[in-house]
Amino acid sequence: MESSEEQKRIIQDKNNIVVTARPGSGKTYTIVEKIQLILEELYNYQGIIAISFTNKASEELRKRCSSRGLLLNKSFFGTIDKFCFSEIIAPFCSHLSDRTQELKIKKYKKTDGLENLDKKNDDEIRKIIEEYLRQDIVFLELLGETALYILERVPDATRYLCAKYKEIFIDEYQDCDRSQNAIFLYLVNQGIKGMAVGDSHQAIYGFTKKNSVYLEQLTKDPNFVHYNLSVNCNNNLNTF
Repeated sequence: MESSEEQKRIIQDKNNIVVTARPGSGKTYTIVEKIQLILEELYNYQGIIAISFTNKASEELRKRCSSRGLLLNKSFFGTIDKFCFSEIIAPFCSHLSDRTQELKIKKYKKTDGLENLDKKNDDEIRKIIEEYLRQDIVFLELLGETALYILERVPDATRYLCAKYKEIFIDEYQDCDRSQNAIFLYLVNQGIKGMAVGDSHQAIYGFTKKNSVYLEQLTKDPNFVHYNLSVNCNNNLNTF
């Protein structure tokens, strides 16, 4: 399979990059090619973070990478919620409490005092996180905020992620919310290279009031190189 010139530039660029790509432009093929190139240069204890917004999309990306014969046991493939919980919250929340915790993920109810969550300020959110962490509870709706809370207070969490992972990929970036965007930028600012891919014309979670504002901000961020991916020379080869 031959990459287009657009794809080659994206694959070979070692900067932080943001790619705006329409359906059929070969974005998954490009991501897989870039992951392969990166993994070939890493030590055997290092990997990458590959985040998709659905389990189905994540599994498809893993299969595509696995079919190349890539060793993926040190890499993370999954949703942003799974990453926040399994790589940050679960292993490091005990550093705050100084005790072993068996956390439970819970969907909030009105009785939890979390109605109008999007209207609460940062201090109110932090108090909710602190209160329920003491009860070994993490709210599904606050996984991103809880992960940020821990990253900002537990230096070992950041050191662990930076030692283990060398690049973070997030597909469908137009569906990122504020906390998810903040986690991505936090990790990039700590030295993990970042690649965000999205289409501002598509938002699969539009009903949750997410929109493409964070993708659009990245395209103007001087710390990121912006690419438009428009041509897929492998269209007939089922490389989407």
